[in-house]
Amino acid sequence: AQSSHVPYRDSKLTRILQEALGGNSRTTLIINCSPSSYNEAETLSTLRFGMRAKTIKNKAKINADLSPAELKALLKKVKSEAVTFQAYIAALEGEVGCWRAGQTVPEQQWVSFDKISKGEGATSAPATPVAPAPAFKALMMDDSRPATPAIVLEKDEREEFLKRENELTDQISEKETELTNRDAQLNQLKEELGYYKEQEGQITKENQQMTGELNELRLQLQKVSYESKENAITIDSYKETNQELNAELEELKKQLFDLRVAQKESADGEKEKKKAEKMAAMMANFDPSNEISEKEKQIRDALTKLDNESSVLMNPEELAALRAELSTSRTLIEQHEHTISELSRTKEGLERKREDLEGRLTTLELEYEELLDKTIAEEEEDDDKTVKIAETVTELKNKLELSFTAKKEMQQKEIDELKTELELKTDEYHKLSSALTDLKRANEQLQVALANQPKNSADMTEKEKDMERMRKSMAQQLADFEVMKKALMRDLQNRCEKVVELEISLDETREQYNNVLRASNNKAQQKKMAFLERNLEQLTNVQKQLVEQNSSLKKEVAIAERKLLARNERIQSLESLLQEAQDKLIAQNQRFEAQLQSVRDRLEQARCKYLKPLGLNIVSQEFIDSPLIPIFCSSSAQKSQNAMNALNFGRIAKPMRGGIAVADDVPPSPSALRNVDKNDRRTSWIPGFR
Repeated sequence: AQSSHVPYRDSKLTRILQEALGGNSRTTLIINCSPSSYNEAETLSTLRFGMRAKTIKNKAKINADLSPAELKALLKKVKSEAVTFQAYIAALEGEVGCWRAGQTVPEQQWVSFDKISKGEGATSAPATPVAPAPAFKALMMDDSRPATPAIVLEKDEREEFLKRENELTDQISEKETELTNRDAQLNQLKEELGYYKEQEGQITKENQQMTGELNELRLQLQKVSYESKENAITIDSYKETNQELNAELEELKKQLFDLRVAQKESADGEKEKKKAEKMAAMMANFDPSNEISEKEKQIRDALTKLDNESSVLMNPEELAALRAELSTSRTLIEQHEHTISELSRTKEGLERKREDLEGRLTTLELEYEELLDKTIAEEEEDDDKTVKIAETVTELKNKLELSFTAKKEMQQKEIDELKTELELKTDEYHKLSSALTDLKRANEQLQVALANQPKNSADMTEKEKDMERMRKSMAQQLADFEVMKKALMRDLQNRCEKVVELEISLDETREQYNNVLRASNNKAQQKKMAFLERNLEQLTNVQKQLVEQNSSLKKEVAIAERKLLARNERIQSLESLLQEAQDKLIAQNQRFEAQLQSVRDRLEQARCKYLKPLGLNIVSQEFIDSPLIPIFCSSSAQKSQNAMNALNFGRIAKPMRGGIAVADDVPPSPSALRNVDKNDRRTSWIPGFR
């Protein structure tokens, strides 16, 4: 008879999904529903079906009948996979047992599925008989599956069962979605927890590093402050010593300056005294000022008489003779002026020579002092080199004799030249004086001639004019002569002073030379004196050193006391810092333990919160403290969920077209455990709905 039953996959609602559910097709589903209350049930059923259809992920399968040989090969493959999974589970359980027992497993011996599949995990697995997992045990115990009954249900019952099936399927989908979300949240929280732990470790390390650096910097700061105190103490002692040395140096400088000033004053006084004596002796032998004064007086008297007798008349011949004599006198005056200019130039040359001689004298004195200092220093440095010193002294003596002889000859020669020039100037002066005498005599003759000349009224005016001009010229010549006389006297005095200075320097040089000779002749006596002076100087130095050592020891004692006080202060500060560091370390350990306990409590609460909705048992506190607990719980929850999916929805009773039925005694494959087909889960569990 014709059956009124419509299979689930042949219904009108799922007809559009036939290709997608069958294998390789992909269908776009558009849900049409009514908002009216009359179609509420159908609308809800349609929407639920659309939600289920949206989450379907089909897997392509070949709709072909397998031969018995192919089925046997497939069964053998599945059994080998089951054995591999059982070995993997046993190895994991053994490793977990090791961790729970407090042992550690090296990273090279950790169990992995790749090692088990390649046959390398046999060494790490414990030597216990392999027992199947509970999920696989349930699968294997379910070795029989009831056949599909041939009972025909009513339409209302069938719709009710379908509705109930859809509701249960929707609930399962919601639970799966919620479980997936919870797993994602758990993984996210685990990642955040790991990130925070890593950040906490880094911050702890940085904090410890910064604390160590801070402690080192504090110690360095204290060390620097202690060293600065010691340096301040040392600087104070150096300042006091420097002040004392500066005071001694100022006192020595003052004494040296006073000695030099006294020596210079005594030398200058003696030199001025000698110079005054020699100038007095030299000027006593030559004093032409009396003669010049007398001649000047005579000329002035002649001019006065000429003024008084200007009214006397003269004849033309006498006037001509008088004019001739006047021209002759003018010529002589010009010659005398020329001679005066030549004498001035000669004076300048002599001054330059004097400056050169003074420079040479200064150079020779410096060389003499250097040689003398060098000789004395060499004698004081080494007493064993007497032969060399004698040779050096002989050479120096010869050099000094030569230099002083040359210098003496040169100075004597210059003195002779200056004396000769002085005599020449004196002769010229005498000649000028005689010329003035002649002029005076001529003037007297003119006066006599003018006195004897008769008066002539006709030529009186012209003669008076001539006499006036003659009188003016004579007065001018007299003034010029007076200026020339003063210049000659100054020149003569300067030359005398130069001669005196050169004689004084020559005497000083002779005295120095004699001193050098006496010093070279009394060498043995000088050595004895030098030896005694050195001994005296050594004794003085020893006394000074003892006094200085005494004062320095007193200063060092004071400095050491100050340093000891500073060191005690530093020790006390270090002890206080050590106590503070210990207190801080204890407080830090207590805070760390409290934080660790709070982290453990929060981790326990989080695990309880996320594991209770999954229906898993809460493990003990010791197992929670293990670092493997996040991975183990996650893998256990995933395996339990996969096992439930495989138990409830992992089998298809009969394919729609051309498919084959899966044997009841075949265990699920690993792919079925990891990726459960949503299409299989939607297979009806009600008998008769196929």
